Amino acid sequence: MLPTFLVIGAAKCGTTSVCELIAGHPEAFMTDPKEPNYFAIEEDDRFVQRRAWYESLYGGAEGYKARGEGSTSQTNPRRISWASRRLFETVPESRLIYMVRHPVRRIESDWKMRSHYAKKVVPIARAVEEDPHYIAYGLYWQNLAHYRTLFADEQILVVFLEDFKAEPERELARVFRHIGVDPDHVPRDADQPRMAAKDFRTYGRVASILRKTPGFRLAKKALPRSLTTAVKKVTTRERRFEVAWDPEARRSIADAFRDDAAAFLEHCGKPAGFWDLDGGDGGT
Repeated sequence: MLPTFLVIGAAKCGTTSVCELIAGHPEAFMTDPKEPNYFAIEEDDRFVQRRAWYESLYGGAEGYKARGEGSTSQTNPRRISWASRRLFETVPESRLIYMVRHPVRRIESDWKMRSHYAKKVVPIARAVEEDPHYIAYGLYWQNLAHYRTLFADEQILVVFLEDFKAEPERELARVFRHIGVDPDHVPRDADQPRMAAKDFRTYGRVASILRKTPGFRLAKKALPRSLTTAVKKVTTRERRFEVAWDPEARRSIADAFRDDAAAFLEHCGKPAGFWDLDGGDGGT
């Protein structure tokens, strides 16, 4: 069994929230893990060898109207050329969901996540200078072209994180309609973010022990979100990462996105100023 839809990215644009909300729909099935990263496997031999494993992730999906996964690696600039081709060759009729956000805000969120897991925090301007993929992830028009050359436009739904935050029920209905499930199903917590940058926390001794306890993941899924959130706040410590752009570096970043963003926004029917690339301070 194979997917009927895939959330292909972009990274740090709300894919975790959308995938969890899709998983909560009674007519939709999502893989566990959320990101199998199957189509983005670099080696062709390994891609072929892991086909059975990938199909096994959809075990139990019989009877669902839609089944899918959410690997953002499918729009990873390093892997997008072969990921898009393999996806089309394997499931050409699938429906795709591409989530995006203000490209500079995307960089800032990405930097916070990487800083959280890094041994040493590198200033954001230097991090972007050292790794060009920070920018490449946010060249949405360039990245989308890989899929538009293979899939019809009606198979690709673009969801803006800004719209999703402003009107989550409306945007979620668009997603549900796109993948072929009841669009009137409205989860009670549709407006609650998952794995936002502000949620990065350092695990204390108690939290570390709990995470290593057998059955921890299953128990976490079974318990109400309000309870797990409360436990997390008590057993962990918040970790903040402040974005501090050098003005010249910030202008250079904006210029790197300008033409790509203009073409992308026009394609999506958004006004040219939907993203203020020259705007001031960043968000999460």
